[in-house]
Amino acid sequence: MIAVSKKFEDSLSQHGVLKISSLESTHHEFLNLHQNVIRDICFDPHGNTTLLSCSKSRELKLTCLKTNNTVLRYNVQNDAWTCRWSTTSTHQIFCGLNGGEVMIYDIRNTNHHVSKIMPTLQNTKMSSYFRFYSISSSIENSEDFLLVGTLQSVSVYKKDKRK
Repeated sequence: MIAVSKKFEDSLSQHGVLKISSLESTHHEFLNLHQNVIRDICFDPHGNTTLLSCSKSRELKLTCLKTNNTVLRYNVQNDAWTCRWSTTSTHQIFCGLNGGEVMIYDIRNTNHHVSKIMPTLQNTKMSSYFRFYSISSSIENSEDFLLVGTLQSVSVYKKDKRK
């Protein structure tokens, strides 16, 4: 499946994704997700049919692409600029806000974020960020890192193994 972020043509306030079958390109469907521009979307890397999306309507959303239903929705305090799934944890997601903060969510906690990373520079604007882990001799020895890129700087955060 291919998912393309787009505005619904017959509406001023509906933004979603156009789901296009990778087997039959004439089979497609529009799925309404947000009331404002979608800034980022990404598929669950763990094999689930869940799409993570964030928008300028200050929302972070998990949507099941099989049923077209919202699984989980978080309100954020600023425009959501970018989102990513954890590559090492099936229940952890990240949302970068326009003010430069990175909100960390555990989808088992449906109320709010579990942690926040503040930008190292004041008046920072988010551009993008990615999560990755280093390759090592064993999974137990691998280290988790979060790479955060803004318009002013790039920062790397190492996950505390005690948590």
